[in-house]
Amino acid sequence: MCKQLLLGLALLLVALPAAAQDTPDVSAHLNAISALANDALAASESAATASSVADVKVAADAVFATVWGMPSGIVESQHGAVASHGWKTRWQTTYHDFGERYAKRYDDTPVEINDVTQLGIVGRGRAVRKALVDAGRDDRTDGFLIALNNVIGWMKMDDGRTKGEVQPRVDMTRMWDAPKTFWNSTADTGWLHEVHAQAVNILKTDYEGDLDMAKAHAADLQMLVKKVFDGLDGDGDGTVAPVIMEGGLNVAMAQAKAQGLVE
Repeated sequence: MCKQLLLGLALLLVALPAAAQDTPDVSAHLNAISALANDALAASESAATASSVADVKVAADAVFATVWGMPSGIVESQHGAVASHGWKTRWQTTYHDFGERYAKRYDDTPVEINDVTQLGIVGRGRAVRKALVDAGRDDRTDGFLIALNNVIGWMKMDDGRTKGEVQPRVDMTRMWDAPKTFWNSTADTGWLHEVHAQAVNILKTDYEGDLDMAKAHAADLQMLVKKVFDGLDGDGDGTVAPVIMEGGLNVAMAQAKAQGLVE
């Protein structure tokens, strides 16, 4: 009996430090997410009021960088594809996290960047979600995580089987029981990705000196950044609640403060 009691206490003591460590990490990530989002808003405002097409693109690139923590590379080169982290870096995973057979069949190179503080808003947001879900929270019912998911997307890196082999899969259907309006909205993939896409559109468009068109696109970018903050009043009841398709970053941060996740 004494041995069992001591073993139980030891397991409890092992578990406690992990939970305690998650809290300051979550708080730091949330403060950084808030700061990066404010940077994105300021940059989108600069783009919408710029005095040249070049300045519009520089500001759009600054917005781009807040999403994944890196510039697009287009401003310097004026052509080519946008810079992007590989899927393993985006999801902070490797082949070995799924199956040894799968990893053995491929050259399982390590993650290029394993510091989520260098991955921008999406990377930090996914780190927060993982820490809280691992600690026992359900992001289908937790108001903070629901609003965060509306911002960064509901997708998760999961696994599937092909011919008996475990392989990585981006799970985009885990909210299969959501209403049809959810699937017809952009909340399932995350409003922040709309911001990313519009920034890329601006960066890759040859405006041929048409500043008015560039600023019109920048105004759309600014609107999308504001939606990240404000969310949407999906049911028309006059409030933006911490539910799917509604709460944005403002609601997420309010929920985080109410839950003691951030000061």
